[in-house]
Amino acid sequence: MTMMMTPLYNTQHHLTSKLTTALSRGYIRCFSQVALRTNDDVEGNMLVRSETAADRRVAALVQPYKAYGKVKPRIANQRLSKMRVVEGKEKSVRGSPWKLNLVCKFVAGLPVSEALRQLSFCKKQKAPLVYNVIRRTANLADIRHGLQPSQLEVAECYSTSAATLKRIQFHARGRHGKKYHRFSHLNLKLREIDFELKVAQAPNLNQKKKWFALYHAAKQDAEEAKAERDEIKKLEQELKQVEEKKRMEGNKK
Repeated sequence: MTMMMTPLYNTQHHLTSKLTTALSRGYIRCFSQVALRTNDDVEGNMLVRSETAADRRVAALVQPYKAYGKVKPRIANQRLSKMRVVEGKEKSVRGSPWKLNLVCKFVAGLPVSEALRQLSFCKKQKAPLVYNVIRRTANLADIRHGLQPSQLEVAECYSTSAATLKRIQFHARGRHGKKYHRFSHLNLKLREIDFELKVAQAPNLNQKKKWFALYHAAKQDAEEAKAERDEIKKLEQELKQVEEKKRMEGNKK
């Protein structure tokens, strides 16, 4: 007899009745000694407490699959379709699209921070190019949506064929053939990470702990970036007030 897979969320993104009942009865301990530790808290052997409803939802999913069942693909696709996306491109790259796609497949599906770390050690010829495109697109995501690299993942990364130059290949005894200079296009799509979904879809408990730690790191980076933007905005307003004051004093004289 096949087991029915219980969806994790409905269309309103709330917990299902099965998971809610388990939480209310205490079957899922959201603040266990191993589930809610970040990297710093593990070393210090300290527990952390969730501050928001999102923290509690993510913490509740750091459990084996038996606690709530698997996530249906339809529900996962609905959630991913609502995530913010930033696209990046690099056109007319000298080289074969097949060779460039080897590096693209290497980073596809990784978080941006992990992809940049892996590309910095990759010895492929096109690795620096892919690194620069990912970095540039991540900066664009920060400008448009205020998303940090720790909040993004490489949703799509692939190469396509561009215009091919044909030249003459000279052979011995007056013969000749064709020579091709291939070019390719790099297509990149960075998407906001749905940490709640990542924790729910993780295959084992260690992977769930890993995504939970990444969630806290991304949350901290977002808070620091927001504080920095607020401080810059405040300084700009103070500078504007000072310039306005000087202008008014100059007019009085």
